[in-house]
Amino acid sequence: METAAEIPTSPKAGRRASSESAINPLKTLAASRNISFDNVAQAHAKLLNEALAKAEVGLCGYSATFSVSSEIETDFQVTANRIILNERIFSSPSILRLHLRHAIELTLWLQLCPARLDEVRPISIALLTASATTKFYLHMLTAERLQIAAQIPQWLREAAASREKDRLQKLASLLAALMPLQGARLQTSPPIQRAVQLAAEYLSVANPTEFILTQQGDERLLIDPRTGLNKYGCSPRPRPEAITFSSCTASSSVSEFAYRETELLRHRLMQTLPRGNLATQYELEIENVRGALKDLLYLDSRTQVILSSSGTDVEL
Repeated sequence: METAAEIPTSPKAGRRASSESAINPLKTLAASRNISFDNVAQAHAKLLNEALAKAEVGLCGYSATFSVSSEIETDFQVTANRIILNERIFSSPSILRLHLRHAIELTLWLQLCPARLDEVRPISIALLTASATTKFYLHMLTAERLQIAAQIPQWLREAAASREKDRLQKLASLLAALMPLQGARLQTSPPIQRAVQLAAEYLSVANPTEFILTQQGDERLLIDPRTGLNKYGCSPRPRPEAITFSSCTASSSVSEFAYRETELLRHRLMQTLPRGNLATQYELEIENVRGALKDLLYLDSRTQVILSSSGTDVEL
């Protein structure tokens, strides 16, 4: 059960926590993570709760205690099960969501890969989380992105300006700014190219779920950067505030349940990083889908199930 800081009448919120279900409309996602606030001011707690209520920011499947400090040099720092946020990132809701998404993505990778990491994988995780944050920033609503353009850190400004095929190498040149976010420093002779190669294998898994859901389709899935919706008015993120009408073409915005299941599938693929067997896990997940379809449709075990990205592809 997710917990969030109780909003007290005093200026500071202590370690006490209460259920978020009363204030978060995305109750399925809220129940899939375990968070608390420690030493967070009332105003900051309110902004944090609002940001975490966004599916693409709060995510699921992790545990963390949030605190706020003006003493750390970086925008945030992730250590074990704690996320320390610099007070300056509360300057606007949009900049807070950006940094919060980065911090939670980093927390996920570190918690999903708890085995003792070698010298390569922590660097790969820094690259992957920075890549995901860059993608998140570039796919924010146009007005929102322009509003915070002057406030983003220098590493993100350089990464966002780079071509996508060159982005990992660009981020590798910025590791001195990225490693401190996980409480680490770059070694004297770090195995950067090995880390880049490993990160390249996991790049698709590191993409935000709302971006993954729009891939391998046609132009109907393309998102208008001004509205965050496709041509049918649907979103790859849950929209509990919207009343949507489904059809065989458009359906509705992705449901909270579907978003969570897709995010948890991404986690299972992320967990293979210490073993490096991403392809094997992917094949297993595909086979599980085939098996589930056979069971739901009461098909003979010998029936062959062929999965395709669309009916048009099957027809062709």
